[in-house]
Amino acid sequence: SPSSSTPPPHRNWCQYPVSKTVTCQVQNGSETLVQRVYQSCYWPGHCSSLVSYRTIVRPTFSLSYRNITALEWRCCPGFTGTSCEDECMNCSAFAQLHQRVHTLESKLMLLEGGWSATGNETSDTGTQRPPGPRGEFWADH
Repeated sequence: SPSSSTPPPHRNWCQYPVSKTVTCQVQNGSETLVQRVYQSCYWPGHCSSLVSYRTIVRPTFSLSYRNITALEWRCCPGFTGTSCEDECMNCSAFAQLHQRVHTLESKLMLLEGGWSATGNETSDTGTQRPPGPRGEFWADH
């Protein structure tokens, strides 16, 4: 997948915010050291080695953890695959699923309450009546 700084290579990519824990070095004080310094002889002839000392203060660091929020490119909803070109839900698939759910709901209504697939029953006289108690239909008088 593309990095968060580059634009998406295809229209099926979307940016998503993600939280990450990262390590970073944090200065947490300093330490004092004594350093030995050797100096050269600047005149001809024999001279003793010149040694001096100096004090050095340098910072100390420790590892710390921080939570950051970044944007990552991922497949937009409805797309999958390594290049986000595989559709996992398109309009025709949705229409097919919608029709199947509608058919199942209609059959369930028939089983549970004695309703027809349209949800209404017509009596012998041609008038629509609601279902009676326990899904039974009222008799015409």
